[in-house]
Amino acid sequence: MTAILSDILESAREPGTSRFSASRIASILGLQQQELAELAGVHRNTLRIHPQSPRLQSVLRDLMRVLSAAT
Repeated sequence: MTAILSDILESAREPGTSRFSASRIASILGLQQQELAELAGVHRNTLRIHPQSPRLQSVLRDLMRVLSAAT
């Protein structure tokens, strides 16, 4: 189980960075980009244009914590 969670967490990151990928997390959670933007309280274009946004990254990190706790 730990290996599966580790793989999910790693696949949720942007390649070569420590940032979480909004599109990958949306896919993992079965959300549309617009839904994820609404959850994060950011404009939908922020996911694509400013993926490093502190607000967005904070929400993505929290979502991954919830997923981790749930597993």
